[in-house]
Amino acid sequence: MKISIIGGGAIGLLCAAYLASKHKVTVYVRTESQRDLLREKGLTISLIDKMEKQYVSVELFENWDGSGDLTIITVKQYQLEPVMKQVKKLSNDIRALLFLQNGMGHLQAIEELTVEELYVGIVEHGVMKLDGASIRHAGVGSIQIASLPFCGRNRPSRIGERLTESSIPNFELHMQTDPIWMMQKKLVVNCLVNTLTTILEINNGKLIENAHYERLLMPFMEEITGIFEWNNDQKAVIKQYVWKVIKQTGANKSSMLKDLELGRKTEIDAILGYVLELATKKDKHAPLSAAFYEMLKGKEQEREGGI
Repeated sequence: MKISIIGGGAIGLLCAAYLASKHKVTVYVRTESQRDLLREKGLTISLIDKMEKQYVSVELFENWDGSGDLTIITVKQYQLEPVMKQVKKLSNDIRALLFLQNGMGHLQAIEELTVEELYVGIVEHGVMKLDGASIRHAGVGSIQIASLPFCGRNRPSRIGERLTESSIPNFELHMQTDPIWMMQKKLVVNCLVNTLTTILEINNGKLIENAHYERLLMPFMEEITGIFEWNNDQKAVIKQYVWKVIKQTGANKSSMLKDLELGRKTEIDAILGYVLELATKKDKHAPLSAAFYEMLKGKEQEREGGI
């Protein structure tokens, strides 16, 4: 297939590095410097003691025209606005879109898109961007995708089925039937892992390796699952899933911690902010979520030189 990837961050480069072995891939980036670097040096991915290089087509985002079989959008949720403007402009020419963002605040806006095939996905890999042309695949997981309906009607899923049928070592893709449950599970992981690892400034695995940190994790998880009003069986599934992702990405720093360290805006509003808005709508008390949110907003303000 002809696949376009919008975003030259860790997830976009991870997708490009693996999908290029089976598909014709073009990466669309924001800056000329990253475009030139990828064209000159190729894309390097390191996994354990192995290093590989892929040469993919690279263009500036402004040159994306919506053509091809599938476009994968990997920019962060707060970076979606200019992408969505272009998507809406080109919607008649777009065959299929896959959105890979943390959080769930963007779902309502993208559900209204009139493209033929529309997917959301979650990334369970641990990956670190080393520079504009190289990444370290720190934890092998999978990418789960699901089709979003349009006005209550199911959309075709031919492209998604072709994508998930491809067998690529260390890069499994799976099709799920329930996009909301899939996204909610990952949202809980992001709330717990991103929030606590950034406040504590630790790698993901420390959350369950250190008994003191685990005693923070458990009541925080209980509070969030209570906001969603899940039953005990659903809570058990969530706990199992959270532990699985932490173990898969144990040596990795969360994306939020890396963003804070590098002076970039974090996704705290899209992740924990979304949960707090939901708690307010449901008239639920969420003291831990509120406290951790303020801690992270304070860290952001300090980083920006505020008082």
